[in-house]
Amino acid sequence: MVEFAIAALVLTVLPLGMVMLGGFHDLQFRTIQAARYAVFDALWWRERRSAGDAQEVLRERLFDEALWKDPWADADLLDPRQAVTLAAAHTVPPGRGAAITNFIMQPLSAMSGFLGGNFDLETLGFRSARIHVAVNDIAGMPAPLNALGLAFDEEAAILGDAWNASAPAHVIRRVSGLVPTTLAAQPRALLAPVTSAIALIEPAFAQLCWGVIDPEIVPVDRLAPGQGRLRATEVLSC
Repeated sequence: MVEFAIAALVLTVLPLGMVMLGGFHDLQFRTIQAARYAVFDALWWRERRSAGDAQEVLRERLFDEALWKDPWADADLLDPRQAVTLAAAHTVPPGRGAAITNFIMQPLSAMSGFLGGNFDLETLGFRSARIHVAVNDIAGMPAPLNALGLAFDEEAAILGDAWNASAPAHVIRRVSGLVPTTLAAQPRALLAPVTSAIALIEPAFAQLCWGVIDPEIVPVDRLAPGQGRLRATEVLSC
């Protein structure tokens, strides 16, 4: 009789436990997804979005659903407004990453300063996000399942710089510090007589544009078949 009672208890609790574990696994996967979403979202928005707004958007996008219930579907496993928190950081790369970044950036920064450009690649490019999700205890489950104090903590990190540009002029301004020929852009008008003379011998020399950066030229091999090759006079104008 005792054996039957124990077996009946196990067979009753086991399905409930499987349902509960399924909900916990789903919450863990959602927490991992939230960490990845948060770090890419921070890279995109940068300082244009406050930490409080980022946390609220994260809650609404990934946790503001009544999907996670207890085995009887009576109580929620979490309250997104209280249980989900986001901790984001924006720092230099950890460990040897900072030294490698400085090693790469120093000559580029020196070149940019010498040429007078605006090469402003960010050195504080390491962004991380940590998501903490506290799960409510399930009062109807037998001990010790009714007081697990369960919480999920997941982290994600990314090293990079979006280096966005608002327009072609912005692209030119940012890369000009790494293009030595931009030094010849100012005296270009003074070279016009020499250019015209040389063009009498070599006509293609007339299309030589000293210091010009055009980010909107489409390479010929990317043009659709049938459009033909564009001549230099059609794709670039000083």
